[in-house]
Amino acid sequence: MKRLQLKVCGMRDGANISAVGELAPEYMGFIFVESSPRYVGATIPAQAAALPASITRVGVFRDAPVDEVCACIERNNLGGAQLHGDEDDAYLRELRRRNTSLLIVKALKVSSENDITAISARTQSPDLYLLDSGTGGTGIPFDWRWLRSYSSPVPFLLAGGLSLSNIDQAIQAAREIPSLVGFDINSPFETSPGIKDIQPIKEVLTRLSI
Repeated sequence: MKRLQLKVCGMRDGANISAVGELAPEYMGFIFVESSPRYVGATIPAQAAALPASITRVGVFRDAPVDEVCACIERNNLGGAQLHGDEDDAYLRELRRRNTSLLIVKALKVSSENDITAISARTQSPDLYLLDSGTGGTGIPFDWRWLRSYSSPVPFLLAGGLSLSNIDQAIQAAREIPSLVGFDINSPFETSPGIKDIQPIKEVLTRLSI
């Protein structure tokens, strides 16, 4: 029985960071994209430094220069970088060269089953893919039946439209697809942008041992 991983993304409030940290998800995400309503600023709150070592702090970037990403990683003592733009293979190679121990997550938008099958053709692999809905923040997931076409050796997190109402179906998908190792949750688990509702996250965590 494997324990599915959880990434709680879009954190920016110090007290809320501490509260979510007590739940011990595997990853906590901080968004460094200025246009996002969950933009954390140049420096993450001090409470992030007190998170358990078991929680990897992941910075979320979109088409930022590698120098800027590396500086942000160093400034905030991040353990991971999640890339949400058009970062190509050369970008991933350079980021890996500069940060050999960094967890690199490449987010990909999924709008059709063809987007799933195309992943295996990518030449430069991150540590994890993050497969997100191609509907652009509507809270609507893509058709998870498409995941059966996933053939890349790189494991992935599922994101986009995950909520308490469909987390059990997502867990069922993970039972059928070994490469699906966990979930990324954000806006459906908030009371306001950047502020997570603790109880439903706690509820999710109780269901993740499969």
